[in-house]
Amino acid sequence: MKKLLIIFSFVFISACGGNEAGQVSVPGVEKNSKEAAEFLNTVKGKAIVPLRSARGFPVGYFKDNGDIASRYHHPILQGDLIFIGMSNNYAIYSRKRQETANEYADAYTAITLSEDKTLIRIYLESYDYSSEISKWRREGANWDNYPKMEISDLGFEDREYTKDDYLYKITDDEYDKNDFINK
Repeated sequence: MKKLLIIFSFVFISACGGNEAGQVSVPGVEKNSKEAAEFLNTVKGKAIVPLRSARGFPVGYFKDNGDIASRYHHPILQGDLIFIGMSNNYAIYSRKRQETANEYADAYTAITLSEDKTLIRIYLESYDYSSEISKWRREGANWDNYPKMEISDLGFEDREYTKDDYLYKITDDEYDKNDFINK
């Protein structure tokens, strides 16, 4: 019985230790693929600038591990995004979605690169999922009933992603990393 307990403990610890602290694992999303490596090589260290930015100020930047540092008040990026891997040519990120003044919920964002690798397009939650959130708010915003977001809740088809609102240049422009620390 003692041997069985030791073996079970070892298997449990091995299973739990597979992810680094803060890392999210999602079925169908691969972090150690050739596709992920190519994406990371393209974006690491690049500044993220809105396509329609008159002054060209970056709203964030790609860290070397693919994570994105940005500001919470930015309407599309909404804070720090954690790269969790690639799925069907989309880079999948986990993020904290601000629901109330002081409360954040887990959410996902997807990003694609343009063919010339100078632009990214950002995909957010679908209108159906946004409707679920609105309904949750109208019903009193009880966190026990919060509609947990899944990768399938990303709205790849139903938003106007052809609009420039979701397009960003990725550049080698200089930026101050201290500008993107969320306090």
